[in-house]
Amino acid sequence: MKLLDIVNGMEYKIIGKIELDIVTIEIDSRKVDKNTMFICLEGENFDGNDFIFDAIRSGASVIVTENENFRCKDVTVVYVKDTRKAYSLFCNNFFENPDKKMKMIAVVGTNGKTTTTYILQSVLLKANKKVGVIGTLGIDIYGQKIDNSFTTPDCFELNKYLYQMQKKGVEYVVMELSAHAIFYNKTYGIVFDYAILTNFSEDHLDFFEDMYSYCMTKLSFFNSDNVIVSIINADDLLGKAILTNNIKLISNKYDKKEGSTRFFSEKN
Repeated sequence: MKLLDIVNGMEYKIIGKIELDIVTIEIDSRKVDKNTMFICLEGENFDGNDFIFDAIRSGASVIVTENENFRCKDVTVVYVKDTRKAYSLFCNNFFENPDKKMKMIAVVGTNGKTTTTYILQSVLLKANKKVGVIGTLGIDIYGQKIDNSFTTPDCFELNKYLYQMQKKGVEYVVMELSAHAIFYNKTYGIVFDYAILTNFSEDHLDFFEDMYSYCMTKLSFFNSDNVIVSIINADDLLGKAILTNNIKLISNKYDKKEGSTRFFSEKN
């Protein structure tokens, strides 16, 4: 795919050749081959910027980075403000935005995500719809089962599966969306037709700083940039905060000082 088609929709600056064909996108320098776009993600243990020259030696023709001081005449460099968002959007573009050709349903919550996705799959199949499922138990492409290491796959894998579903005639995709996936912007650029909040309770405190941070991560997904229609459990504290647009319900619960009582803008 052409470089300019891949970066479409993202604010960026390019130095180098722009008339390039990209054959794949990678975040692991060990997997880079000729004509690869290498995106420098900063993780918990590694920083992709430390492996740029490994990627170039392996054949990368484009480097995507937040580091505006990086220069290399041997490759094209794309500068972005957020490589996590860029990775998600670029993968979505690379696979020709398959989500735009299907109805997308996200299931968010601490508990009940898997059960909810398979209930929805059953209902939609009864209505003679072609359904794809993505979640903890793996990938189901309208009957074709694929193992999955994460509740919400890596951006490249996620969009590849969506592409395969769309090509197979899938009409509805029901997917579990984990808090980690929201935190890492794994679905940035995908607008879900429906998003369901099952509940919120204690979990993942080995990753999130505290319950407040964990709660705010889930809350951040429910806005008009990500979701067209939200289906909310009103008996849940987080559900009430979303429905009443009152952040104090959460900050009071977790003893956090919050200046504003509102989370969503009028647009949301």
